Amino acid sequence: INAEYMGTATINVSSSISGLQYCSIYLNPPAGTLDNSIVCQSPTYTPGTLLSGTVQCTLVFPQYSALGAWKVNYIYCVNYAGRSLYTYPQLFITQTGPADVIGPTIMAVSISPPTISTALSPATVTITWSAIDDFAGVNYCTANIKNPNGTQTYYPSASLTVPSTSAVLSTTLTIPQYAPAGTYYAQSGYCRDATAKQTQLSATQLANMTFTQSA
Repeated sequence: INAEYMGTATINVSSSISGLQYCSIYLNPPAGTLDNSIVCQSPTYTPGTLLSGTVQCTLVFPQYSALGAWKVNYIYCVNYAGRSLYTYPQLFITQTGPADVIGPTIMAVSISPPTISTALSPATVTITWSAIDDFAGVNYCTANIKNPNGTQTYYPSASLTVPSTSAVLSTTLTIPQYAPAGTYYAQSGYCRDATAKQTQLSATQLANMTFTQSA
């Protein structure tokens, strides 16, 4: 898919006198790929208005979605009497390419300054990720940062409205006044691309994401 693709799914339905509320379709990516499932939902209808007929929803495939057969996992419909139905049709939609098959490559991460003090006021550090991606482009990076005694976790993140194949993302993290002294460290983190494929920070990169609160 060279650009985002939008397709219309049509479902034939019938319901009791309460009328259909809505239907949803859940589509699984090809086996062995890293893409997220795709979900579409029909409009929500007024009670008693749709007893029989067709409903439609829009399936949106991100640009560079996984190559191969996307399978309809199930279709779910519910009416206003609270009765629901799952059906499992053998339906597939084939993506013929090009596709983004791997997550971003994280080139570097950093935190500055390396030492702060919260004795007089809160203190701020800047977190920066540098990453590249072959097709879809990087659009989000994050990390989980623990305080020295492990009682507090911070979740700094940065995002791009327009994904980039060569991205530098930055954000700030504010540590409150009188926070515990010692080394703050990254427990985990990742960057992802516009098709939701993720790459975890390596052990070396995690080791670079530390700073010291002196007092």
